Order: sequence, then C-alpha cells, then structure tokens
Amino acid sequence: METPCKYCGQVYLSDKETEKERLEDAIRQCDCPRAYSHKKRKQKISAAEIELTNVFEFNPFNGTLESGAFTDTVKEIRQVMESFIPLIVDFNVRSLTVAIPTVGKVTMCSTSSGDIKVSKKCSAGIERKVE
Repeated sequence: METPCKYCGQVYLSDKETEKERLEDAIRQCDCPRAYSHKKRKQKISAAEIELTNVFEFNPFNGTLESGAFTDTVKEIRQVMESFIPLIVDFNVRSLTVAIPTVGKVTMCSTSSGDIKVSKKCSAGIERKVE
C-alpha cells in the first residue's frame, strides 16, 4: 500500500498491516531532513531505554534484598524513569535523579551531543555481587 512521509509527502510502498506501522515505515524509508531527525530521535530514545534497563538489571539494584516488594519497586522506578527519556531527548528536562533509600541513586542526563547518559551510585555498605 502506498503511504506518504508525514513530513514531506513523498510516497513509499509498505506492506505493514496497520496505518501507524505504514506511516513509520514511510518515515524510515524517507531521506528528508525532518524524517532524518525523527529517526535520530527514535535511535536516542531506544539507546537510552537499553542503557537504563542495563543499569537496573545488574546488582546492587536487582537482587539486593530478598523482598519481592523491593524488586517490584525497582521495576516501577525504572518504568517511571523510562517515561522521562523522550523529555530528556527533546531537552524539556535536563536531568532526572531518583534516590532509592538504602540502595543508592540513578541519574539520567542529556549530554552535549544530545544523547542520554545513565549512571548509578550505590550507597555504602551494600554487598556487591557479580553474577
């Protein structure tokens, strides 16, 4: 099915099932400046989501305490932080730091190149295990 780029109107063929998927496919194929910016933004968001997930998957944030409630809390914190990624990419928010009592803190911030850096700092006295 023919679908236009939403930025420049150039028409592209797409075999995707939904309209949303076809529009995204047209943008992916297009070389106009706004489509390029759209693709770069999506790449930055995706990279930041992966980095944030990696920070939370490794100790001490995962498996520090035996409590299932703690694990659920950490998962919820990651999801809330993930929702801020587009705001940081678009420079509406400069940085976000979340403190997890007795565990440490996680910070996301934009770099001068527009990428997102995710870092964690652990509280003193936490056993650090390498699995």
